[in-house]
Amino acid sequence: MAGKTRSVVIVMYDNALLLDVASAMQVFATYNMLLASPEQPAYAVRVVSAGGGLVTTSAGLALQTEALPDPRQPIDTLIVCGGAGRHHAVRDDRLLSWVRAAAPQARRVCSVCS
Repeated sequence: MAGKTRSVVIVMYDNALLLDVASAMQVFATYNMLLASPEQPAYAVRVVSAGGGLVTTSAGLALQTEALPDPRQPIDTLIVCGGAGRHHAVRDDRLLSWVRAAAPQARRVCSVCS
């Protein structure tokens, strides 16, 4: 991985489980802190949502998110978080269309808990 920063995109939605988002972020942040060069982080993590902006987790904590990027943009790791909000999120056509378009472009795709 030397010399390459890999893109990690975490997809969240209202009422997502805070632990799913935060733990995924922390794994990559810890790797960067302990094993990567400060000048060249191994991972660049972004948290995105259908509308961007503040999104409230099931714990009541609102997290700042970015709008969904162009699904053709390179993604190394695509993570879809879990939580009770998934029942509503699976009916969000914009979010589902984006995941369907972005997933085939990603090197790996996973979900946390759901």
